[in-house]
This record gives sequence, C-alpha cells and structure tokens, in this order.
Amino acid sequence: MRIQHQGKLYRVDDGHPHATAILALAISSTNGPVSRIAAPQRNDVKQLWRHLRAPHRKFLRAVAKDAPIQQDDLQKRLGLDWKQLRGVHNGLARICDGLGIEKPVRTSGYNAQNRTYEMSTDVATTIQKIPRKRTP
Repeated sequence: MRIQHQGKLYRVDDGHPHATAILALAISSTNGPVSRIAAPQRNDVKQLWRHLRAPHRKFLRAVAKDAPIQQDDLQKRLGLDWKQLRGVHNGLARICDGLGIEKPVRTSGYNAQNRTYEMSTDVATTIQKIPRKRTP
C-alpha cells in the first residue's frame, strides 16, 4: 500500500495488521461509514491471553469495555479493593514483562481519586472478540 501525505510517499506492507484499518479509514472518508470488522486484531494480545488467569482476564475485559475507566469504577465493577486491584494489575505487568509483550493497559493519575485505566482501540477490539469459555 502506498500513502501520499504532504508531498511524502509512505509504503505500508499489505500484510501489516494496520493496513486494513488504514484502507478502511480511507474508504470511509470518501464513501461513508465503515464496518467495525475493519479494526485490526493484535496477535500479541491473543498470545498473552493464553497465559492469564481469570482475575487478569476479568480485569482486561472490564478495561476494554469501558476504557478509559476511573479506578473507583473499576474496583466496583471487579469487586476488588485497591490492594487487590493493584495486585492484579502488577501481576499482569509481570506476566507481560516475562513474555516480552507490551503491557495492554496504561494508567494515568497519581492517586486512586484521579487514576484512570485505558488501552488502545486495537487491543480493546481484540479482547472483546476473544470468546468466553463456557462451562458445561
């Protein structure tokens, strides 16, 4: 794929996950709305998912659903106090570091009253599309 912007020419490999999103954006800007299917999925997030336990998965699903989300709201949604939430978040960070995978959740804010948790759209899309295991 070739993209020309402000006199510069850029090349993006057609097989790159973001190429589909770039193409969908270009089409939507000229021909109308684009479907949600065009959002790229992240294989690193899928790889990470296989190594996570239930508390980490629940944490990621909650952030993916309502990002950015305030810490107080996230604690209520997960039924955790601030120490337990910190444990889940720090545990997730250690798993990511051990696997060499970028952390899917970013935080901003210094204390619990103003801390928010967020993630990029492609990570959230990937997490929302991962099927939940059903127990018989």
